[in-house]
Amino acid sequence: MKRTAFSKATASLLLLAFHQNIVAQDRAQDHNSSRSNKTASRSLPANAWQFALGSGASFAVKSNEGSLFRGNSIATKMSGQYNFGTVGLGFNSGMMPGTVNNAAISSFLTERKFPADAIISSTRALNAYVLFGPTFSFGKQVMVNAQLGGGMFYNNAGSVNIGQQGATRALYRFDAGTKNLFPGAGGSIQLAYPVNKSTRFFINTDYLQTKSSIRLFDPQRGIDVPVEQNRDVKMF
Repeated sequence: MKRTAFSKATASLLLLAFHQNIVAQDRAQDHNSSRSNKTASRSLPANAWQFALGSGASFAVKSNEGSLFRGNSIATKMSGQYNFGTVGLGFNSGMMPGTVNNAAISSFLTERKFPADAIISSTRALNAYVLFGPTFSFGKQVMVNAQLGGGMFYNNAGSVNIGQQGATRALYRFDAGTKNLFPGAGGSIQLAYPVNKSTRFFINTDYLQTKSSIRLFDPQRGIDVPVEQNRDVKMF
């Protein structure tokens, strides 16, 4: 089968509003000095583990055929980092199920002049990832955490099938391709305000970039036999 790679952006904004940190120090004096009211800095102490777990809304910035009609959904994220002062090493993993944007499909039907009573069926997309890389922490009362990472993604593009009443041949269809694992990279930045010694309220945004595989059937554009394609996936 012919394999074609081209760039299409799928963008979403991930807002995680609350997490809990579990911090462990090797030395008691490090813990006491970092939490003392007399210290001017609230930066994470050296040799400290920090973990976070959160969930929030994932908003599609643009949804059309190029982004496979990606809609809004709920996303989850887990992260951890080991700090050597302001610099550390960390990981983050997450899962972002995707919904289908019905408004985007309606616009696509109009654009392609497909029948208004076309039969539409779909399955949900799913993106999951594990990334590793350096972390950076700064700040006093309000803490700024940043992380860069690379790793592996599991990407399933889901499917959309547009058919016509009484016809066995689809007007348009894409399904998940034969490959699900792709390398990828990302970065995140987080603003965190301490609620107490182990909990922070935060706002987090991520940028993720990877690829996703689909099998596309689009007779109107001359693709009469399903063709496997790789599409760039970019998410905020």
